[in-house]
Amino acid sequence: MAPCEGRGPVSLVGAGPGDRGLLTVRGRERLLAADAIVCDRLAVTTLPCDLPASVELHWVGKEAGHHPVPQDEINALLVRLAREGKRVVRLKGGDPYVFGRGGEEALALSEAGVAFEVIPGVTAGVAVAAYAGVPVTHRHEAARVTFVTAHEAIRSSRCSVRWDLLAADPHATLVGYMGVTSLPDVVERLLAAGMDPATPAAMVERGTTSRQRVVTCTLSGLVDGVRREHLDAPALFVIGPTVRYATSRATASSVSVRPSCSYTGNSAARRSYARIDFQSSFSVATSSIDSGADASRAGQGGRREATRSQGRSGRRLRDPLVDPGPGDETATAWPLDHQTERPRFGSRATPGAYSSSHLMNGFLRPTMAFTISSTRPP
Repeated sequence: MAPCEGRGPVSLVGAGPGDRGLLTVRGRERLLAADAIVCDRLAVTTLPCDLPASVELHWVGKEAGHHPVPQDEINALLVRLAREGKRVVRLKGGDPYVFGRGGEEALALSEAGVAFEVIPGVTAGVAVAAYAGVPVTHRHEAARVTFVTAHEAIRSSRCSVRWDLLAADPHATLVGYMGVTSLPDVVERLLAAGMDPATPAAMVERGTTSRQRVVTCTLSGLVDGVRREHLDAPALFVIGPTVRYATSRATASSVSVRPSCSYTGNSAARRSYARIDFQSSFSVATSSIDSGADASRAGQGGRREATRSQGRSGRRLRDPLVDPGPGDETATAWPLDHQTERPRFGSRATPGAYSSSHLMNGFLRPTMAFTISSTRPP
């Protein structure tokens, strides 16, 4: 792929639904060769552990009701980085062209004369259902599958969904992305359109990760089941006859997701970037802590502590995602602006301990500083 006059190239890469093992081979190749990565919130867990220190990381993630970086600014950022002659990867959760605004970004790049490519990813609608034990199609039971973004399907006047047609098809599977908030409206409309209240239904939270949770019941009981189990985003729902095959555990024997953070080695930016969400109560060990770093400060907030270990390689720490501790806190490493010693983004967490070590794939490794903050879920 040769860059055109507008420079580039830009790779729109699908990161998959969360399990790092589902990142495609080509997607990984592009990430390792990138000069700059523009990363979504849900794609951070798929960043390779051997990502070069020199890469620039730009966090542009969105969540419901909170878009710190508007889409127009993301488009402009991609164009600017490409025109600077950098190899740019736009890393998006799932597949870029399945409810990922990849088409909008491709159009913006095309209009700016910037060369780009699209590297498809494993879409959550198929992978999350599979990890929950649900085939989206099944011979003699489900010959069709429909993907909807529940939020837009309910609230958009320009993207109407024929609920009557969906409700009238007993041999189809309905998969809804971004469906937690809109679930009551979706269920109400399907029932009003005549769908059988006894239709099997499921909601899967954090699918394909080690924190996956599944609620299975009937369509009429789905809303109450989700509320009872306190499922939250990111989650998707699956409605249809094949949901009866669902299991409460992931079907994969191993889940490769690890708490991970990556950083930029760009000395001009002087920022390290990290975001880790995991259960607290864990011990970190490292064989090397940069001079001037106070290891004891990493123990502030909850029951966390940092200790030196014997030997060069460092000691493996228990993976809180795979084996969460008993604590009810959440530790979060946020992007840190070294000039102000404050996180780049606003957050509910209070900035806590700073460390000159770098947590990646279950090890604490020397790197630039980042912040660890602790906050109890509401």
